[in-house]
Amino acid sequence: MEISGGGWRAHRYACEQDWPAAKVQLERRKFLLPTSDGTWLLKFIGLGSIGARKLERARSLHAAGFTPEVAGFRHGFLVERWIEDATSLDQEFGNRDRVVIQVGRYLGFRARHFKAGPEQGASLQALAEMARFNTAQLLGEGAACEFDRCLPQLDQLQGFVRRVETDNRLHAWEWLHTPEAAC
Repeated sequence: MEISGGGWRAHRYACEQDWPAAKVQLERRKFLLPTSDGTWLLKFIGLGSIGARKLERARSLHAAGFTPEVAGFRHGFLVERWIEDATSLDQEFGNRDRVVIQVGRYLGFRARHFKAGPEQGASLQALAEMARFNTAQLLGEGAACEFDRCLPQLDQLQGFVRRVETDNRLHAWEWLHTPEAAC
């Protein structure tokens, strides 16, 4: 059963009005495959070395306790267990301390294990410009000016930069918990 284009939301939410936003045109292909051994999620992650690298990342994340069991990789699709009784954090947040600890563990794990190359990601200058712009939009120009005064020299920070491959999956609807491991 195909669940691409935001179709996965029908399997996680009882009411369509509760569905989180989705950029359906940007979503990769996803399918649910029911078997006698449970349901599996097949999601396209890429071919060749890209797919192989993402498969190893998925296996590492599972071994560390962050993602479902990985069954394999075939024709560019990662096969991992679909957790039927899982609830996303936007529907039921659970214990705040446990959520904060788990998110911290996850970010720390990614920082230690998935280093990015120097050509990947935005520069400190670009990030500072974005932060200033967002501050001005949300809090006004006065707060943005305060941001400017508080920001240390970027070249002094450059030596502390550790680039990390991100997954951009920190929305509450992308974090799941099950009844036996509720956060």
